[in-house]
Amino acid sequence: VFFNNKIHNNAGPGVHVERNGNPRMLQNKIFHGKSEGVFVCNNGRGRFEANDVHNNDAPNVKVMSNSEPFFLSNSIHNGKSEGVQVLDSGAGQFHSNNIFENKKSGIQIDTGASPEFRLNNVYKGHTFGIECLHTAKGTFDGNFVYENTNAGILISTHANPHFTGNEVYQGEEQGVLVTEHGQGRFF
Repeated sequence: VFFNNKIHNNAGPGVHVERNGNPRMLQNKIFHGKSEGVFVCNNGRGRFEANDVHNNDAPNVKVMSNSEPFFLSNSIHNGKSEGVQVLDSGAGQFHSNNIFENKKSGIQIDTGASPEFRLNNVYKGHTFGIECLHTAKGTFDGNFVYENTNAGILISTHANPHFTGNEVYQGEEQGVLVTEHGQGRFF
Protein backbone atom coordinates (compact mmCIF):
# COMPACT_ATOMS: atom_id res chain seq x y z
CA VAL A 1 0.00 0.00 0.00
CA PHE A 2 1.23 3.47 -0.90
CA PHE A 3 -0.18 5.66 1.88
CA ASN A 4 0.10 9.42 2.48
CA ASN A 5 2.99 10.13 0.09
CA LYS A 6 3.77 13.26 -1.93
CA ILE A 7 4.62 12.45 -5.56
CA HIS A 8 5.45 15.63 -7.45
CA ASN A 9 7.51 17.52 -10.02
CA ASN A 10 8.42 14.45 -12.10
CA ALA A 11 9.22 14.57 -15.84
CA GLY A 12 7.17 11.40 -16.48
CA PRO A 13 3.88 10.30 -14.92
CA GLY A 14 3.66 10.65 -11.15
CA VAL A 15 2.30 7.08 -10.95
CA HIS A 16 2.60 4.71 -13.95
CA VAL A 17 0.84 1.32 -13.75
CA GLU A 18 1.09 -1.25 -16.55
CA ARG A 19 1.32 -4.99 -17.42
CA ASN A 20 -1.02 -6.29 -14.73
CA GLY A 21 0.42 -4.00 -12.07
CA ASN A 22 -2.15 -3.67 -9.29
CA PRO A 23 -1.11 -1.17 -6.57
CA ARG A 24 -3.24 0.28 -3.80
CA MET A 25 -2.80 4.04 -3.55
CA LEU A 26 -4.42 5.66 -0.51
CA GLN A 27 -4.43 9.36 0.50
CA ASN A 28 -1.47 10.42 -1.66
CA LYS A 29 -0.85 13.83 -3.19
CA ILE A 30 0.17 13.58 -6.86
CA PHE A 31 0.90 16.97 -8.37
CA HIS A 32 2.91 19.37 -10.57
CA GLY A 33 4.08 16.66 -12.98
CA LYS A 34 5.25 17.43 -16.50
CA SER A 35 3.15 14.47 -17.72
CA GLU A 36 0.13 12.59 -16.32
CA GLY A 37 -0.54 12.48 -12.59
CA VAL A 38 -1.70 8.83 -12.82
CA PHE A 39 -1.20 6.82 -16.04
CA VAL A 40 -2.67 3.30 -16.24
CA CYS A 41 -2.04 1.39 -19.49
CA ASN A 42 -1.40 -2.04 -21.06
CA ASN A 43 -3.69 -4.10 -18.79
CA GLY A 44 -2.90 -2.10 -15.67
CA ARG A 45 -5.18 -2.25 -12.65
CA GLY A 46 -4.97 -0.64 -9.22
CA ARG A 47 -7.16 0.86 -6.54
CA PHE A 48 -6.85 4.63 -6.08
CA GLU A 49 -8.69 5.95 -3.04
CA ALA A 50 -8.87 9.42 -1.44
CA ASN A 51 -5.90 10.79 -3.39
CA ASP A 52 -5.44 14.44 -4.36
CA VAL A 53 -4.33 14.56 -8.03
CA HIS A 54 -3.80 18.08 -9.33
CA ASN A 55 -1.87 20.56 -11.47
CA ASN A 56 -0.32 18.06 -13.89
CA ASP A 57 0.59 19.10 -17.46
CA ALA A 58 -1.05 16.11 -19.22
CA PRO A 59 -4.38 14.61 -18.05
CA ASN A 60 -4.45 14.29 -14.27
CA VAL A 61 -5.64 10.68 -14.78
CA LYS A 62 -5.19 8.76 -18.06
CA VAL A 63 -6.39 5.18 -18.62
CA MET A 64 -5.90 3.23 -21.86
CA SER A 65 -5.15 -0.11 -23.55
CA ASN A 66 -7.44 -2.60 -21.78
CA SER A 67 -6.69 -1.25 -18.31
CA GLU A 68 -9.31 -1.41 -15.55
CA PRO A 69 -8.38 0.60 -12.45
CA PHE A 70 -10.78 1.59 -9.68
CA PHE A 71 -10.90 5.23 -8.50
CA LEU A 72 -12.90 6.04 -5.35
CA SER A 73 -13.31 9.39 -3.55
CA ASN A 74 -10.39 11.18 -5.18
CA SER A 75 -10.01 14.90 -5.85
CA ILE A 76 -8.91 15.37 -9.47
CA HIS A 77 -8.52 19.05 -10.20
CA ASN A 78 -6.74 22.06 -11.68
CA GLY A 79 -5.07 20.04 -14.42
CA LYS A 80 -3.61 21.75 -17.46
CA SER A 81 -5.42 19.20 -19.65
CA GLU A 82 -8.33 16.79 -18.96
CA GLY A 83 -9.24 15.76 -15.44
CA VAL A 84 -9.82 12.11 -16.45
CA GLN A 85 -9.12 10.76 -19.94
CA VAL A 86 -10.04 7.17 -20.89
CA LEU A 87 -9.20 6.06 -24.44
CA ASP A 88 -8.05 3.25 -26.75
CA SER A 89 -10.21 0.50 -25.21
CA GLY A 90 -9.53 1.64 -21.66
CA ALA A 91 -12.15 0.95 -19.01
CA GLY A 92 -12.18 1.17 -15.21
CA GLN A 93 -14.59 2.35 -12.55
CA PHE A 94 -14.75 5.89 -11.17
CA HIS A 95 -17.00 6.33 -8.13
CA SER A 96 -17.64 9.35 -5.89
CA ASN A 97 -14.76 11.49 -7.18
CA ASN A 98 -14.64 15.29 -7.31
CA ILE A 99 -13.40 16.34 -10.76
CA PHE A 100 -13.15 20.10 -11.11
CA GLU A 101 -11.45 23.17 -12.60
CA ASN A 102 -9.47 21.35 -15.30
CA LYS A 103 -8.35 23.32 -18.40
CA LYS A 104 -9.97 20.81 -20.77
CA SER A 105 -12.90 18.44 -20.18
CA GLY A 106 -13.51 17.10 -16.70
CA ILE A 107 -13.99 13.64 -18.24
CA GLN A 108 -13.09 12.64 -21.79
CA ILE A 109 -13.75 9.14 -23.14
CA ASP A 110 -12.49 8.39 -26.63
CA THR A 111 -11.78 5.67 -29.23
CA GLY A 112 -13.54 2.55 -27.97
CA ALA A 113 -13.28 3.33 -24.25
CA SER A 114 -15.97 1.84 -21.99
CA PRO A 115 -15.50 3.07 -18.39
CA GLU A 116 -18.12 3.39 -15.66
CA PHE A 117 -18.65 6.70 -13.83
CA ARG A 118 -21.00 6.72 -10.81
CA LEU A 119 -21.84 9.45 -8.28
CA ASN A 120 -19.07 11.83 -9.34
CA ASN A 121 -19.15 15.63 -9.19
CA VAL A 122 -17.86 17.13 -12.45
CA TYR A 123 -17.79 20.90 -12.29
CA LYS A 124 -16.21 24.23 -13.20
CA GLY A 125 -14.35 22.76 -16.17
CA HIS A 126 -12.94 25.20 -18.70
CA THR A 127 -14.52 23.27 -21.60
CA PHE A 128 -17.01 20.35 -21.41
CA GLY A 129 -18.02 18.53 -18.27
CA ILE A 130 -18.14 15.12 -19.99
CA GLU A 131 -16.91 14.58 -23.54
CA CYS A 132 -17.64 11.28 -25.39
CA LEU A 133 -15.90 10.84 -28.77
CA HIS A 134 -14.95 8.35 -31.54
CA THR A 135 -16.99 5.20 -30.83
CA ALA A 136 -16.59 5.48 -27.04
CA LYS A 137 -19.25 3.81 -24.95
CA GLY A 138 -19.28 4.02 -21.19
CA THR A 139 -21.87 4.20 -18.45
CA PHE A 140 -22.67 7.34 -16.46
CA ASP A 141 -25.00 6.91 -13.46
CA GLY A 142 -25.98 9.46 -10.83
CA ASN A 143 -23.31 12.05 -11.62
CA PHE A 144 -23.65 15.79 -10.98
CA VAL A 145 -22.34 17.86 -13.91
CA TYR A 146 -22.49 21.61 -13.40
CA GLU A 147 -20.98 25.06 -13.98
CA ASN A 148 -18.88 24.03 -17.00
CA THR A 149 -17.87 26.55 -19.68
CA ASN A 150 -19.15 24.54 -22.69
CA ALA A 151 -21.89 21.91 -22.81
CA GLY A 152 -22.26 19.81 -19.68
CA ILE A 153 -22.20 16.67 -21.87
CA LEU A 154 -20.90 16.41 -25.46
CA ILE A 155 -21.50 13.26 -27.53
CA SER A 156 -19.88 13.22 -30.97
CA THR A 157 -18.33 11.11 -33.75
CA HIS A 158 -20.24 7.84 -33.28
CA ALA A 159 -19.88 7.70 -29.50
CA ASN A 160 -22.74 5.80 -27.85
CA PRO A 161 -22.63 6.13 -24.03
CA HIS A 162 -25.41 5.31 -21.57
CA PHE A 163 -26.64 7.98 -19.10
CA THR A 164 -29.01 7.22 -16.20
CA GLY A 165 -30.04 9.49 -13.32
CA ASN A 166 -27.48 12.25 -13.89
CA GLU A 167 -28.08 15.90 -13.11
CA VAL A 168 -26.70 18.47 -15.59
CA TYR A 169 -27.21 22.10 -14.63
CA GLN A 170 -25.95 25.70 -14.48
CA GLY A 171 -23.67 25.35 -17.50
CA GLU A 172 -22.68 28.35 -19.59
CA GLU A 173 -23.89 26.60 -22.78
CA GLN A 174 -26.04 23.53 -23.56
CA GLY A 175 -26.82 20.89 -21.00
CA VAL A 176 -26.36 18.09 -23.55
CA LEU A 177 -24.96 18.51 -27.09
CA VAL A 178 -25.17 15.56 -29.52
CA THR A 179 -23.47 16.22 -32.87
CA GLU A 180 -21.49 14.62 -35.74
CA HIS A 181 -23.19 11.21 -35.64
CA GLY A 182 -23.12 11.01 -31.86
CA GLN A 183 -25.71 8.71 -30.30
CA GLY A 184 -26.23 7.96 -26.65
CA ARG A 185 -28.98 6.53 -24.45
CA PHE A 186 -30.56 8.68 -21.75
CA PHE A 187 -32.90 7.12 -19.17
